Amino acid sequence: TFATGTNGKFEDGATTEVYVRKNTEVDLGARAPKVIANENYSHSGWIFGAKTYGTDSIKAKFTDETNTINATYNQDINDNPTTPQPPAGYARVIFNPGEHGSFAAGYKTNFDVRIAAKLTIGDLNKPKVNADEGFFFTKWDKGNETLITDSMNVTALYSGDIIPGTDPNKPPQEGFVRITFAP
Repeated sequence: TFATGTNGKFEDGATTEVYVRKNTEVDLGARAPKVIANENYSHSGWIFGAKTYGTDSIKAKFTDETNTINATYNQDINDNPTTPQPPAGYARVIFNPGEHGSFAAGYKTNFDVRIAAKLTIGDLNKPKVNADEGFFFTKWDKGNETLITDSMNVTALYSGDIIPGTDPNKPPQEGFVRITFAP
């Protein structure tokens, strides 16, 4: 029997039980069900008894009448780190609101990211930015394609030359002109 554990689930319709000849070494890697890891996790392999296996091969001799092979996971993103430094093998990414804005309430701003997962800034759930009056949030100082290989700060950037216009009946502020995007 294959079991998912708490950090994932099996693909719909997956076969989770197979029968093998007792006391005969077999490789169940090709028969293992596809695992869909929960958000912030990746499926790293399987564990049976005291031995850990990768995702491709589960070569073992099964001697008991009932055997359970459990899925294992890596936590790729911790979106609520509580330690002063990231754990070994992780990089801390800290989002900063910059000089002309703030973050909306309830958004996470610090992430510990497993370096071996080869994630980018675009893989993180970035906080929502609220620009101060007279400013417009334009982008982050590090792009979505930035590979996370080391701890870093990511800062919101703003423009005072572009401001949002929400009321088409209201004249633009002094020194500004209205731009309308047509379909």
